[in-house]
Amino acid sequence: MPSTQTKKLKKSSLALGKISALGADLIKDGMTIFTFCYSQTVLEIFKKAKTQKKDFQVICSETRPNLTGIIMAKELAKLNIPVTITVDVLALQNLRQSDLFLFGVDSLTSTKKIINKNGTTLMIKLAKMLQVPSFACTSLKKSANEKQAKMMLNKTRPSKEIWYKAPSKIMLRNPAYDLTELVDITGIICEKGILKTGN
Repeated sequence: MPSTQTKKLKKSSLALGKISALGADLIKDGMTIFTFCYSQTVLEIFKKAKTQKKDFQVICSETRPNLTGIIMAKELAKLNIPVTITVDVLALQNLRQSDLFLFGVDSLTSTKKIINKNGTTLMIKLAKMLQVPSFACTSLKKSANEKQAKMMLNKTRPSKEIWYKAPSKIMLRNPAYDLTELVDITGIICEKGILKTGN
């Protein structure tokens, strides 16, 4: 009989397959899609759209300070998907050129909020302001209770990511995650379908 771990992996794989198919359906020929940070789920959506021979391009925000957006850009380049990497401060201009904003999620909270890489909230707010549809791409299994959410939001990353040898009198702040209201996004692409939220 399959082990519990094998069953979990199978369910996870099936969920990812459903999410990638749903996400790819949103991508149309000629579209520009904006993304922030690295997400395996979002990457699978792009892979699926590529196998469907869709003509689209991706703008990756570099995602400072540890530049995970560059990892995403490299993966897209390997797939021969047209991709541009830009600095985070160009997000407004980049979203103005985009038809869609897809991003991953570290956790969904019990209070209907999103926990993800710090900076996600800013990108979502800009997309909402510009009326660019934004979708969280995640399995509903990625959930956090109140205690877990608080621990995540209190987590900080090494200050040297910002400034490797900063003078001792300068304080550095590098929180790992931020919190976004679900009402600020268009929907959640998950194994249950595309769940509409509030934007």
